[in-house]
Amino acid sequence: MVDPVRAIRRPRQTEAAGEPAAAGACASRAGGTAFQPGSAAVGSATVMSALVFLLTGSPVSVGAVSTNLRFGWLLPQLL
Repeated sequence: MVDPVRAIRRPRQTEAAGEPAAAGACASRAGGTAFQPGSAAVGSATVMSALVFLLTGSPVSVGAVSTNLRFGWLLPQLL
């Protein structure tokens, strides 16, 4: 009978050479690289600033949106 603990803990031949770890690291870096621009493009500050600019066209209003978002995020810590 096979001991399940030893079967799980015993590394496969390719894992000992580090091949799957390198492939996983590359996939992780690629995922992170794709996530960062996507996250910035759909962030609340970007979307709200674009909406306010389309509605008003005022750069002062666009700046106020970013300030209000930051203030609203930090306000509970001040209270």
